Amino acid sequence: MRIAPVGVICAGDPERAAAMAEIDASISHYADGIWGAQAVAAAVSIAMVYGTMDEITAAAMKVIPKDSWLYASMNTAFEIVDKANGSIIDAWMPLHDTLRASTWATTAEAIPSAFACLRMAHGEFKKDKREYHGIFKGPVVDTTAAGDTFTGYFIASVAKDMDIKTSLKYSAAAASIAVSRLGAACSIPAFQEVIDFIAAYDR
Repeated sequence: MRIAPVGVICAGDPERAAAMAEIDASISHYADGIWGAQAVAAAVSIAMVYGTMDEITAAAMKVIPKDSWLYASMNTAFEIVDKANGSIIDAWMPLHDTLRASTWATTAEAIPSAFACLRMAHGEFKKDKREYHGIFKGPVVDTTAAGDTFTGYFIASVAKDMDIKTSLKYSAAAASIAVSRLGAACSIPAFQEVIDFIAAYDR
């Protein structure tokens, strides 16, 4: 999503982030599309200054009109996560089915799904809780599925009770494999491929 860097630039200033996001999104989007961009930019701006999860969520919700489909979907997503006590396994399919977050999901489905995943992380954006992992260098053929593959593998790894550092390693490896192939869904590697890729890379 191209709007996240706006929140980085406007760290600590969600109002400015939302205003800049509106200018950018208005070029290609309307209504929910614009409000979704504003929500992401505002949330990132708060995350950049180590805001709590509640502060990040509040910044996102503040810029979304209360009578919009996006606002309703955001609240629905949060209700599902809270009912599941933050469990990814228990919340994943209800989120998918209720929000209708298909492959071609629009802003009103995709943005609430992303914020639900963030909420399920249970954590806060503090320096002492950060983990990093670099990329796995390799050929780049098609970057279409890079982000989706990384996110999907990260959620799946955490759901398998892997620690964050290991989850990041598997996610980065999976994304590296995906971008070495043409296509989107068809480029996502099987789990065993990722294991073999890491083993070969670490030799």
